[in-house]
Amino acid sequence: MSFMNHYFLIGLLGAAVPILIHLLTRDRVRRVAFSTLRFFANVSRSVLRRKRLYEMILLAMRTAACALLAIAFAKPFLASGEGAAGTLFAPGTARAIVVDLSASMGRQGMLTPLRDEALTALNSLREGSDAAALVTFTDTPRVEVPFTRRLGEVRAKLEALAPTHGGTRIAPAVQQADTLLRAVKARAKEVCLISDLQRTGWSDFAGDWKLAPGVRLVVRPVQPAEDAGGLAIVEADTPQSVAMSRTPRTLAVRVANFSAVERRDVEVAFSVGGKEIATHKVHLRPGAKVPVRFRHAFEAAGDNPGVLCIKPAPLGVRASARSSGEPAPEVRPEGRTPNEEVRPEGRTTNGGAEREFWFNVRVIPRIPVPILNGRPTTSPMTDSAWFLAKALAPGDDTPFLARSIDAAKVLPDEFQDARVAILANVGQVAPPVRDALAALLKRGGGLLFLPGDRVDAEAFNRTLGGLV
Repeated sequence: MSFMNHYFLIGLLGAAVPILIHLLTRDRVRRVAFSTLRFFANVSRSVLRRKRLYEMILLAMRTAACALLAIAFAKPFLASGEGAAGTLFAPGTARAIVVDLSASMGRQGMLTPLRDEALTALNSLREGSDAAALVTFTDTPRVEVPFTRRLGEVRAKLEALAPTHGGTRIAPAVQQADTLLRAVKARAKEVCLISDLQRTGWSDFAGDWKLAPGVRLVVRPVQPAEDAGGLAIVEADTPQSVAMSRTPRTLAVRVANFSAVERRDVEVAFSVGGKEIATHKVHLRPGAKVPVRFRHAFEAAGDNPGVLCIKPAPLGVRASARSSGEPAPEVRPEGRTPNEEVRPEGRTTNGGAEREFWFNVRVIPRIPVPILNGRPTTSPMTDSAWFLAKALAPGDDTPFLARSIDAAKVLPDEFQDARVAILANVGQVAPPVRDALAALLKRGGGLLFLPGDRVDAEAFNRTLGGLV
């Protein structure tokens, strides 16, 4: 038996706590001889022996519980029943295969190369003399198969692997594999990491840890089986929430070419609600990054889900590129991996190497704001509501739909769709209008009073005091 977290074995010292408590709190008995109780001496000794036995059993159970708790945190494991882990693999190679099952591995064309890379790492071992372990990870690592010489067990587990919807944390998975390797003695020790190497997978790694001496790290990057051409959306900018208007909004993505060949007529498409709106074609030299912009007016209230994507090249174009003798696209990170995950606020993607960027634009309906004008005039300089209406709605691209209404001619129906009403220089209103304003408050709306020279305090309190 070995342990994945040896440091937790320090907790075995806690098994002494029940013993210390027993020694410190046990009863201190002083013997006193009573002649009248001498006939009960034998009976008393029997009761005391039974009580002492019960206390010893209880003490042993408490001590065992504390010890087992520490052992559980240390995560013990057996080496597949083949003997002690420290002497199993001395003549051969011990390889921990670490497989990424995060959400980015579930995109189209990734499952087949993922399994192929894992099986290649396993099949290069010698049956019977070498050993393998399988560790999968998303946000947390998981030991699927501890070290064993029966490679068929690992192979069966690999063939059944499938990506999940979890995130990516690479460092804890490599640390878990290193912990497994510390428990075995082998001529060669390897950690084989199989992943698409998202940049965010290393975001929480502080660089304060390294592999044990003698452990070799082998990285097998996974790319989609389809011809991705080394193209990726590495940056995007889309609006989050806008007021309903006919003003077009700008949406932009930055497309990068990580391959060693020039990519011509790369088509970038923009869709909203499952309907393609527009496409643009760009040319990208090797290592180049080109911005692509779209303009669109979001007029449908509520959520408007959309996608900006790099459309796949036609089959004929891909076939001609391969037949012309051009080299296959090669990923050249140039200081970083191309698989950076782009996560602007309020959006999610399946990984920075994705050819799609999903987003959602929340369109807010315009809010009706009736303004009761207590002093309507033809001159804006003397009108009580003209400047207020202009401040709320200076143009079409505004969340408010402000309209000035003569307070003497206003009808109760003007407030049915309103969320807030403004009384500008209004001292009193007709009873039906007052009732409509009260109904507005009752359903959660608001009133803004802006008194002026037309407001008489007594009349205002008599008519509108209850609403205030």
